[in-house]
Amino acid sequence: MSTDLGIQAEWLLTHMNTIADDISRLSDENDDHNYSQLLIDHPSLINCRNFQPSDTLLGMIWDILLKNESSDPLIVRKLKLHALSSLTSLVS
Repeated sequence: MSTDLGIQAEWLLTHMNTIADDISRLSDENDDHNYSQLLIDHPSLINCRNFQPSDTLLGMIWDILLKNESSDPLIVRKLKLHALSSLTSLVS
């Protein structure tokens, strides 16, 4: 939608993909996420932020996935970034 955003991906060997593996296994038995050990194990993540989708964005995704309805692209283009999400620090 009029952006230069793209994805460049490649397959990584398991031993080269430890950060992604650790992030994907972050939940404990209560489905809670404790980022403190992750930041200790991988200090390069200290500047990363946690993506928090807004109710507006979640509603749009809900409509697409469950109702098979797409939002009007002209309306979506007018939405401001802050209306769709917020970024929070991983460090509390």
